[in-house]
Amino acid sequence: MIEGLKVIIPGAKVAALADARAAHHKAKVKQYTDAKASVATAVGSTRAGSYDPEGQMESKAQEHESQAAYFSLMAEHIVKDQDYLLDKSEIAHLLGSTRY
Repeated sequence: MIEGLKVIIPGAKVAALADARAAHHKAKVKQYTDAKASVATAVGSTRAGSYDPEGQMESKAQEHESQAAYFSLMAEHIVKDQDYLLDKSEIAHLLGSTRY
């Protein structure tokens, strides 16, 4: 009996998916960094109590920077001439999907 569903994906495809996720996260870093600069320019310092949009943007940029580094490292170390047996959660992770 076969339990679950797993898909064999060539290493080159896995590396390309990881590269695409890294690029997505790098774009998000730029987006949040630019937004932080825009907020600072538009309203000056907004750090009052718990309302800190600049800090929130910085935090999101750091999260995406970490994810970009993770996917870049993954892409660099995938053995491209090997096949990978992935389950749906691993595939969803590479596709950036939280729903599957």
